[in-house]
This record gives sequence, C-alpha cells and structure tokens, in this order.
Amino acid sequence: MSYEILYIDKVVKDDISKISGSYRDRIKLAIETRLLTKPDLYGKPLRRSLKGYLKLRVGDYRIVFRIENQKVKIQEEIENEELLSEKALEDDLELDEDLDRLPI
Repeated sequence: MSYEILYIDKVVKDDISKISGSYRDRIKLAIETRLLTKPDLYGKPLRRSLKGYLKLRVGDYRIVFRIENQKVKIQEEIENEELLSEKALEDDLELDEDLDRLPI
C-alpha cells in the first residue's frame, strides 16, 4: 500500500532549508522508504497536546507527521534538542500540494 506525501508550507520554506545536505539525503531516504510504504509501522505516536501525530527519528531530527486517508502530512522537521511538547501544530496549516517531487 502506498501513501501520498504532503508538506505544509512551513516545512518547505523554513525547515528543509536549514538542514545540511547529508541529513537532507537521509531524511529524504527515510520518507521514501518508510513513510511512503508503512508510516503507521515506522512512526511512533506522540502524546498529550500532540496526540494524533507520529514522529519518525532520522539521526538528530524528528519528522512529525499525521496520517489521513492514505496521505502522510508532514508537519515539522525538528532538531533533537528542541522539545516536541513545545511545538504548536495546527490542523489548518496550508499544505504544499505540488507533489511531483519531494522538496528535499
């Protein structure tokens, strides 16, 4: 079963541009091999105010996402030292719908 990947605009504009090339490649590979095929298997559920979201660890980064109707909505790419509980994620954030290629 294959999933579609959607990125919120903030991830494309802010988060990805801050990641070094080697980590960017690792994150892209993780998204293509794990989140496109079995995001519910590889993602670890978050709790409290982030209930309903999952995270995937890639080195020092966490990819925060939500699964909705065969779509994986990537909400954040967070460096390890940042606390997930301090991140405010909103369901109504605009998504980057151009999915011809991954933005990484």
